[in-house]
Amino acid sequence: MGLIGFGAVLGGLIVLNLLVNLLGGRLEPGGAVLGLLLAAVLGLPLIGGGLFVLSQSKQQAAEAAEFTTQRRTLESDRLFRSGLSRDLGQLARRLAALGGPEGDRLAARLRDLAQAAEAPGYDQGAWYEAVELGRADQDALARYDDLLSDGLRAIGDLATRLEGGQDVLADLHQAVESWGRNFQRRSDLLAGRRAPSVAPTELLGTRAPVSSGEALLALRVGDAVSHDNLDYIVETSVSYFVEGRTWWLHRLVAERDEAWLLVSPGGLSLAWLATVEPDVEPGPPQLEHAGQSCRLEEAMTAAARVQTRSGPESEGTVSLWRYSCADGRLLWIERWGAETRAYLGESIRPPELEIWPAQAAPGP
Repeated sequence: MGLIGFGAVLGGLIVLNLLVNLLGGRLEPGGAVLGLLLAAVLGLPLIGGGLFVLSQSKQQAAEAAEFTTQRRTLESDRLFRSGLSRDLGQLARRLAALGGPEGDRLAARLRDLAQAAEAPGYDQGAWYEAVELGRADQDALARYDDLLSDGLRAIGDLATRLEGGQDVLADLHQAVESWGRNFQRRSDLLAGRRAPSVAPTELLGTRAPVSSGEALLALRVGDAVSHDNLDYIVETSVSYFVEGRTWWLHRLVAERDEAWLLVSPGGLSLAWLATVEPDVEPGPPQLEHAGQSCRLEEAMTAAARVQTRSGPESEGTVSLWRYSCADGRLLWIERWGAETRAYLGESIRPPELEIWPAQAAPGP
């Protein structure tokens, strides 16, 4: 700024001197031209140099801020891994104390995970040059941290039940393997290898591209949705982060109606749902609901984020089960701690919906 100001003042004084002498008749026009050239030679390099230094300083400040963010990410990762390794080691010792081949196998698996958590899967010196984590990556990393922390608590609860004599070995095996997959995907993300946002089998099973996929993925609280000649407002949105993929469940409210819109990762499939009584225990490969046989398609543990139109937000871990029933309907079951919620409905096609963002949305 000093260089720019000095160059502007110096050039301005020379030009002012030329004007005074030219108006007073003491300077010929040719001399005035030479004087202007002198002002340009003396003033413009200073101004240009100042602008260059200023632009460089902004770039260096941005690089310094980015480096600070990356350094905090690595420091946070080191502390987080240290806590994981300690907790996994404690769980391994508890399971080993129970004895038996299954307990020993689980304890060995937990010890392997503890060793993997203790040593990062990247070279810290080269990481700054090779890996760049954007805002979306930082958000995904935080949601993986939530999944892993809650997963350890769930494994600890199952271990306590096993110590109490309950037969939860199958659930414990599943919880440990699910935790290991999430830990590996988190490590891949830190190493710059991002998990696909859509499963390959979902892409292969898509008959036609979804033209309004971007609008569906951008759907947020306050937006308007029309379906079957009814206008709805998105009152609540829940995002479920599962192994690098994100599902969405939106609560839609009209004047005298309510519905739930389920959006799969990538917006490849949609379901129009209604709440039903959770009168069945989720988990088995087959179950009966409302007189229909339903087949388990996917069981998941997700980091959920709830957003409401009125402003409050909340986060937590939820267990999910997705069933397809014999009559073609979809059964979606959630378990939030001790509370179970269930939704039932049919698949719909994206052209059946009209979407308006909140800033242009007509009220229902």
